Amino acid sequence: MKRGLLRWLTDRLFGYDVFISYRRKDGTAYAAKLRELLEERDFSVFFDADDYVSGDNWRSKGVGALRRSSTMVLVGSPDSLESEPVAAEVRTFVALDRRVVPIEFDECLSAPGEIRGLMRYLDPEVIRLRETGAALASGPSARVLEEIQRTFTFRRQAQRRARWIGAVMTLMLMLAAVGAWSWWQSRREEAGKHVEAAGKAAEGDDLLAELGHLRAGLAAMPPFDDRTAAIERRIAHLAMSVGPELAHPSGQVLAATYSPDGTRVLTAGTDGSARIWDAASGDELATLVGHDASLSMAAWKPDGAQVVTASFDKTGRRWDAATGAQLELYQHDGNVRWACFSPDGGAVATASYDGTVRVWREGVAPLVLQAGGQSTRVIWLSGGKRLAASVDARGAAALEYVVGKIWDVASGEVKATLRGPPTDHAQLCVGAREEFLSNGRAVWRLTHSGARRVEDEDGHARTTSHAGAVLCADLSSDRRLVSAAEDGTVITWEASDLEQRQSFRHEARVKSVRFSRTGAYILTASEDRSVTLWAAGSGRALWRMRGAGKLQHASFRPDEGAIVTCGEERVARIWHVRTGASLHWVDARYRQIRLEAVSPDGTRALTSLGGIWLWMRDVEKGTSLWGPDAEDLGDPELDGLHVARFHPDGSRLVLALRDGLISVRETETGAKVHEFPSRPKDAPAGDGTVLDMALSPDGTRLATLHPGACRVWTLATGEAVGVWNTPHVRGGRVSFDPTGTRVLTRAIGGAARLWNVASPSPLLEADHMRSNAGYMWVKIAVASFRPDGGVLATSGDDGHIRFWDTSSGKEVETDRPIADDGPVFALQYRPDGEHLVVGRGGKRGGRGGGGASPASVWHLGTRQRVWRCWHDDYVSAVAYAPDGCTVALAVEDGTVQSYSAKDGTPLGRPNHHPGTKYGRILNLAFAPDGSRFVTVAGTLESHSSTRAWIWRMP
Repeated sequence: MKRGLLRWLTDRLFGYDVFISYRRKDGTAYAAKLRELLEERDFSVFFDADDYVSGDNWRSKGVGALRRSSTMVLVGSPDSLESEPVAAEVRTFVALDRRVVPIEFDECLSAPGEIRGLMRYLDPEVIRLRETGAALASGPSARVLEEIQRTFTFRRQAQRRARWIGAVMTLMLMLAAVGAWSWWQSRREEAGKHVEAAGKAAEGDDLLAELGHLRAGLAAMPPFDDRTAAIERRIAHLAMSVGPELAHPSGQVLAATYSPDGTRVLTAGTDGSARIWDAASGDELATLVGHDASLSMAAWKPDGAQVVTASFDKTGRRWDAATGAQLELYQHDGNVRWACFSPDGGAVATASYDGTVRVWREGVAPLVLQAGGQSTRVIWLSGGKRLAASVDARGAAALEYVVGKIWDVASGEVKATLRGPPTDHAQLCVGAREEFLSNGRAVWRLTHSGARRVEDEDGHARTTSHAGAVLCADLSSDRRLVSAAEDGTVITWEASDLEQRQSFRHEARVKSVRFSRTGAYILTASEDRSVTLWAAGSGRALWRMRGAGKLQHASFRPDEGAIVTCGEERVARIWHVRTGASLHWVDARYRQIRLEAVSPDGTRALTSLGGIWLWMRDVEKGTSLWGPDAEDLGDPELDGLHVARFHPDGSRLVLALRDGLISVRETETGAKVHEFPSRPKDAPAGDGTVLDMALSPDGTRLATLHPGACRVWTLATGEAVGVWNTPHVRGGRVSFDPTGTRVLTRAIGGAARLWNVASPSPLLEADHMRSNAGYMWVKIAVASFRPDGGVLATSGDDGHIRFWDTSSGKEVETDRPIADDGPVFALQYRPDGEHLVVGRGGKRGGRGGGGASPASVWHLGTRQRVWRCWHDDYVSAVAYAPDGCTVALAVEDGTVQSYSAKDGTPLGRPNHHPGTKYGRILNLAFAPDGSRFVTVAGTLESHSSTRAWIWRMP
């Protein structure tokens, strides 16, 4: 089917999402069907049957189409292996450094044999999508289509069209707005003066003064000013919470560094372990345990597949980064101070206090190089052909001292001896474009024969001029040197002539200084408990964040979008580069800080200190929107918080305070809307104590549960519209049905009762009874309404799931019960009302014995199980995505996993909540758009010490 003229033009203007490469002999049917299905999903596809004829036209049209395509899907049929046109297409696309998604049939691309044809250009590590040989005739499977769509990371052609049209419309609007510019220009200039004053205060690190100027500037800002959002964010950042924690259970984190692709973080600690973390979620992926003493450092292999560590137990070790298994041991006669891989990953170099540098290759005796002193750092030069090592010069009296050596790795010959002023911590750094070496006090330019000291016009050696000992240094890709000293000064230089460019200062010793990959930023970590990001061009401090302890190390993510820091604490932290904001919100380093409520969309969270001081947090950024600060140490009216709930639209917050006082507040500002008492005037004190409360789906009514009573209020006026007596309980739950006209109360250890707001008598009483030396109550742990409110499902300790007609109050009888062993801890209806997901505790006997716990999805019409999965601990929370296509399960061991609601296929890897093992996941809820879900989890030590996480759907 040929495309129309308009589609033809847009394809050539905006390019293609997918280029399908195939062999006509045996792949035409599959490729044609694949093109059709991808275009149904709104992908723009280049398919040669529509766009060009094979032969001479390939170079003129095919190469151009390849250059304009984001992803290649290779139909790897058996005959394509020897097809020269297919190989040429793959070769051209790989040269463009873009993604190739191979589809192999009956593993024909993985068969052993001579590497030839297109296999010469396919990376053997690339994940292949697998199909059966029969699919060549029948067409692609749904699984392959979903995988192609999931792995597509480029901007779609439709998005490019939308952005182009949006840009044109924006330009037209800007032209139309020129006439109104003069109306508010004067106010903008007034606000600009305040912002400028705030910038000067920021340079002087006067946070309170900066806050005052920013607030004044915001008040003077004209409507719709484009700086408003930035100023509001900056005001919030001044009350920054701590960043996400990558915590070692004991000891100090000495070093933290990103993996080459920026997706993981490697930390090394004094507890003798190294740990690998997911940089996006903060989950611990692997623990490298085996050293008998503190680590001194840890480093990645260039491809990120392995890790090497150095330790004060006189050994270095190589590890598998995926499994944490030890692969090799490197023994020295003294403490090992440094270890790193060669650029090609084929060798490891270690530096030791025993005065040697050793080069290790698998299956070969190590090359031992004599450093002539304690060696503290090694650097590979000339693409791995040479090796430079620093020599610790502490205690030297001479003005010129041997501070490093350079060897030829192949022969072991010393190529150069580096002499310079002694430093307390001899440390070499190397430039990227042209090879320079520096220890922060002297600079050498590497030559073919060795290294030559940078000299001035008179032939005298140039040295840097710090007042104190230089502790660290770094070289940028454009030949600039930055060095930091124990007196807190940081100086940038031109490496070629050592001319000083800028100077800035910390209040204490600077322990780490780094250029970003492009050289645009400089990052410093200091013992004054701060990490600072500087603009390398102007030397201006962009932001400064204070940590909880003295900082020892800071490094950039490869794309410069984030940094990782560590210090005297047991944790490493991750921060945004642009704002200094935390990538993930982690609160409650102190047990008394408690999370009270999370907004429906998962973007806001209320925390409290002892139930008295309250903070409203931006969950993703970790910033405080309102709460106690230096000028206002809390609101005395917010005393004795019992329960907090967000309004369904997230705009307001309902708080139960003191003896039942209900206070309604604005979410973004904390301003009081109104308040009212939740007990009658003649009721005894304590009768107004709120155990739980809930808002109706439309947010107009509030239900409060008290010891002995349940009350329903009109939220806007505080008028009581319903009051019922309930059994006296220590705890309980209250909730509205989906229609908002009925209220469900559940008593711990008792029955669940459904009440009509306009009636004093319950519509139904749902109880689960069992015989055990007589009748006894069984705890009803969970209840869920069908989306239309017509049926209520309940369950608990007895494991039975019962269904109740909410109109008649009678149990819905069935001869086909939902049968899985174990108590039920979570259940929820699917949005279509036809399915139910059930999470249970440990099944006796389990899967092959033990205490494995099942979670299952049931079709309620047939009472048949759709699918079931097993977990090592009980399933504590379940949730359907709004579209019903995904279900998320939370397990008591702290893991969260999302599944396809249709067949139970896991979506991505399990996510683990750090530090919550054997704790509780208290809440699990999807955002309205289904793109993410939020969880709230406690710990074994204190359930009041809780944290909130946001997980993005895979």
